[in-house]
Amino acid sequence: MVIEIDGSVHDSEEAKLNDEKRQNDLENMNLTVIRFTNNQVKNEIELVIEKIFSTIEKITANKELST
Repeated sequence: MVIEIDGSVHDSEEAKLNDEKRQNDLENMNLTVIRFTNNQVKNEIELVIEKIFSTIEKITANKELST
């Protein structure tokens, strides 16, 4: 699992394209990518943690099904 925390530098079109390419590359390596903004981490940490744990649960469940 990859957790990306994006600040305002990621708002430009060029940065968005780079982020999209990097995310596609990571997903092609069978990695799960979740993204949060700096603002979410600073102001909504409970939701961020909840999303991280729910993603871990989904990854774990999928791995158990495939074995």
